[in-house]
Amino acid sequence: MTTQSEVRPPYIYGQVLARSLYEDERPRVRKPGFVLCLFQAATVGVLVAFVLVLLAMIKNTTYYFYLFMAYLPKGLLYGLSMGVFEGLLIWICIRLTHGPLEVLARIVVPVPVLLLFFRIAAWVLGERADGPPDYSNLQLIKTIAVPALLFGLITGSKLNLSRLFLDGLGPKHEPIWFASRMTGLILRLFIVFITMEVVMVLTTSLRLNEAINIELVALGVALLALAVVFTTFRFELRAVFSFVINSPVVYLLLKQEDTFSIYIFCGYFILWSLFLLSHSRIVYSAYKVACAEVRYYLID
Repeated sequence: MTTQSEVRPPYIYGQVLARSLYEDERPRVRKPGFVLCLFQAATVGVLVAFVLVLLAMIKNTTYYFYLFMAYLPKGLLYGLSMGVFEGLLIWICIRLTHGPLEVLARIVVPVPVLLLFFRIAAWVLGERADGPPDYSNLQLIKTIAVPALLFGLITGSKLNLSRLFLDGLGPKHEPIWFASRMTGLILRLFIVFITMEVVMVLTTSLRLNEAINIELVALGVALLALAVVFTTFRFELRAVFSFVINSPVVYLLLKQEDTFSIYIFCGYFILWSLFLLSHSRIVYSAYKVACAEVRYYLID
């Protein structure tokens, strides 16, 4: 007599339903975070502001065109505000839309947001909100369309610009993690600003038909500094490049007689030294060994 064993189905209806509650076959796309969107848009805003100030200085035909160098910090702050405002509204639109609507929002939203920002900025600064009546199509494209296109392409994308400025060593919640990232962020922003100023000075010298030997050397030093702070080198190679970069700065320090200027130069050297130490794996290994010894002898 043969008995047939009842074969249990792989899933009964209740199990299939319960499994469908936990498993989703559709891939989930992770949307960019709030901080990343602001960082992307702020970076675009600062770069757009620098290019616009540089173009305005080049096209200015008056004798006081060199005063645009002093206007650069204000222009960068204006671009930073524009980028933060743009990134905030684009992030809100991305969070409220899904799929193709998210891409459409990144394409359409930047243009009215820029127009709204210009209106608000004109009202805050006490200037005329409307543009001049003789605005040409090229000026409109330069001031609205091109920046809006850059905002739409970069803001909300997978391009993580924060890693360039916040690169460092160590896990979170450790002092070395905070020190490496903060010193790196401050020094990188300072080097970027100095490079922009050097480009403005070089442009001024070219327009005045003056010798540009010092300006070219300064530009080369600034570009080397950008390479050192934004790329990963061995500690020995980074230290050698840092010595080459800061040698002209030491020469300028020896020429200073003003106490405030001396403090500024000393603060710059301290910041650069902390950047080197906090981005050195040798120093990080020594820090980990010291923490382990202190924990073993004093805590455990």
